Amino acid sequence: EDIVVNNEVDLVIAKIVDNATPDEGGTVNYTITVTNNGPARATTVSITDQLPVGVTYVSDAPSQGTYDNTTGIWTVGDIDSGNVVTLVLEATVDAGTSDDTITNTVTGVTLDQTDTNTTPDDPS
Repeated sequence: EDIVVNNEVDLVIAKIVDNATPDEGGTVNYTITVTNNGPARATTVSITDQLPVGVTYVSDAPSQGTYDNTTGIWTVGDIDSGNVVTLVLEATVDAGTSDDTITNTVTGVTLDQTDTNTTPDDPS
């Protein structure tokens, strides 16, 4: 008897900022959280999050993988079912941005599998 092995994942991406009303020259920390709610391991995961105009990169702290601040690509690697990985991006708010709204959005996700849940995440 043959069996068919599913390889389904459900990556949920959320992003928060620690200070939604910073001063010019102030520091903000964006935290991106990726959770694998699917039954299978997500493999070769990469997330694209290029910092927007109005903030300048200072540092990054991924719980797993590496972040390239030039391309904005966080090379995560594999995420087991039920696991959560995070990336914290520290940035300074540029001069001349007073009264501006600056939105930082995850713009791309790649992985070996298909994400089975198309419910919108919270990538901004």
